[in-house]
Amino acid sequence: MFVGDSPRGGNRGIFLGANQGYAHSPGVLTDISCSGSLGALRYKGFTDKSSTQPANKPIAENGTVRVLKGHEINLRAGGPKGRVVGQLKEGDELTYDHKVVTNGHRYVISGSLYLAITPTEKRENWWVDVKTR
Repeated sequence: MFVGDSPRGGNRGIFLGANQGYAHSPGVLTDISCSGSLGALRYKGFTDKSSTQPANKPIAENGTVRVLKGHEINLRAGGPKGRVVGQLKEGDELTYDHKVVTNGHRYVISGSLYLAITPTEKRENWWVDVKTR
């Protein structure tokens, strides 16, 4: 999958490949020649053709989440990989004003607090009940 132009220039590109590099490697960015290529697949989550970072801008969405039975979810400060500053437990609620899909999860954002609520944007494997307004 094409990610962007190679910093080495010429007829080279940065590609995301699977199972390359070493045994059981889930994926790797590799700088290879584009000679002989018929085309390239491009992940829609990348912001532009020169970027190697997925788009993860917060999207405005207002709602409330309530943690479902048997779950405990970390609250992170400042971002999806931020410092854990608390934990919501079964029955706890959080009102939020934005969401973002990044770092392999869907997060809701309340002020500067991030809460991972599901592994994907789809309504499956939810850890919380979500009510949007």
